[in-house]
Amino acid sequence: AGDPQGEFVALQLRAEAGGASPEALARIEVLRRSHANHWLGGLARVVADDGLRFRRGFVSACRVRVHPDVGSLVDVRELGTVEALHLHHYGTVALFEQGALGALRTLGGSCAAVLEAGRPLGITRLASVDDLDPADAARLAGCRSLPALAAVALPNGARGLHAWTGALGPFASLREVAVSETLLALGRWRAALAARVPQVQHLTLRGPLGTVEIARDAGGDRVTLRVAALAPEAAAALVQAWLADDAVLAPSDRVQVAATHGAGAIAAWLTGRVADATVAPA
Repeated sequence: AGDPQGEFVALQLRAEAGGASPEALARIEVLRRSHANHWLGGLARVVADDGLRFRRGFVSACRVRVHPDVGSLVDVRELGTVEALHLHHYGTVALFEQGALGALRTLGGSCAAVLEAGRPLGITRLASVDDLDPADAARLAGCRSLPALAAVALPNGARGLHAWTGALGPFASLREVAVSETLLALGRWRAALAARVPQVQHLTLRGPLGTVEIARDAGGDRVTLRVAALAPEAAAALVQAWLADDAVLAPSDRVQVAATHGAGAIAAWLTGRVADATVAPA
């Protein structure tokens, strides 16, 4: 009875503005569970439950979990509000050529097709590049579809440092790079980016031991170092290795440390080796 989607829109708008009560948030979840398949329309049969999000009452993020034919997605009007899309083994240029994805800003999974699109898109983030390898880097460099690209997560870091950094140079708006790589490679990646993609200020390495992020402000000497999922002793060894590599930190740097374990210890190890080292507020 009534207008469930209208109620859903109103409640999500209220939640986005920070004015939703616990009861309203619970009602949002009830409505989503009861009506999501209907609101998904033509997307309902091809999206997975995980990663599905609604914003302001309409689908904003989803993961395509099957191999649909071209027409099954190209003509789906519900794609018009999707801001984040993850594709599994689905590479059709038509999806990006037809203009249905006007709201799309984040693309993940199978990204090869977007490189072939002949028109500029609004995508600012490639969240993963599952179906490309370093041999395809030239296609990324030459594509016309990603003029607003600001962030990219790359695969095969150990094999592709020079290929990928060479490909990223033309993207003037690029600011963030993430790569699956051993954390000891932080200096190599920072040096390569500084030489070939100097506009990048934020680098993330995801390795088997954990994740490290290093971000330098526009002024050049303020650095934020984030270390996640590393035991203190592992962090100690890494910091010592980074300090021996001039490409990671300079004596003039002012470093703020955030870590899941041992932030104070990391800051202590840096003290005296950089201009300033402090622990980020929790």
